[in-house]
Amino acid sequence: MSSAIPSDTTTVPTDSDAAGNGHQSVDDLSRSLQRFNWPDYMVFVMMLISCIFIGIYFGYKDHQKHKNRKTARRDSEALDYLVGGRKMSVFPVSVSLVASWISGISLLGTSTEIYVYGTQYCYIVFAIVLMGFAMHYIFLPVFHDLQITSAYEYLQLRFDKRMRLLGSILFTLASLLWLPIVVYVPALAFNQVSGVNIHVITPIVCLVCIFYTSVGGLKAVVWTDVIQTTVMVGAMIIVIVKGTMDVGGLAVVIERNSAGQRLEKPM
Repeated sequence: MSSAIPSDTTTVPTDSDAAGNGHQSVDDLSRSLQRFNWPDYMVFVMMLISCIFIGIYFGYKDHQKHKNRKTARRDSEALDYLVGGRKMSVFPVSVSLVASWISGISLLGTSTEIYVYGTQYCYIVFAIVLMGFAMHYIFLPVFHDLQITSAYEYLQLRFDKRMRLLGSILFTLASLLWLPIVVYVPALAFNQVSGVNIHVITPIVCLVCIFYTSVGGLKAVVWTDVIQTTVMVGAMIIVIVKGTMDVGGLAVVIERNSAGQRLEKPM
């Protein structure tokens, strides 16, 4: 798809404007801002390869488990695929749930929101904590006792099959509208730092996700989420530490944010 703005006519002022009124095209500026080197590409490729192998591993493991089983094989396979056999430990499942809500939109958008408007957005954490307690003490015990695989089964038990179908359709529509944005935002960020075409990297990432989910089931999804969350959190910690050191320390960070009126009390 061609850009709506011709790159040869769009220019951006540079530091040399004062001396020679020089201008730089958008394409030139984009190339000058690319920062990916071979270690960055290696981490990215290793992430994709590890996700693929995790899917293959759990898919093969479950296949061997059910290979010689004759009775109730279909139900057992479905249970392993959808809910991991209900035998997964708390830690990886918890990390996976956290990863499910940390999208590229969150990583890129939250930092921009706080940079532009201040820290008031951070106070959403209080509502999230309250929501966690509500989920733990009100909703999850009901789902656990009923031994159901999705919230839509509960809608059928509580109301009827039509309500379950309605809930499924609404969630599917919401996902179809939400997923393109979730995929596009990190693909755009990757394009900006590497130069790889968005229409190339997006299908690759989507196919890898579809592959390990389809082959490995919930177990593969959970453990890939654990790896991805570890990498994301580790990268954010490195960025925070290095950024703080580069500007002169934590005291300088607090001083500059305070001077710029970015530290705000909850309203």
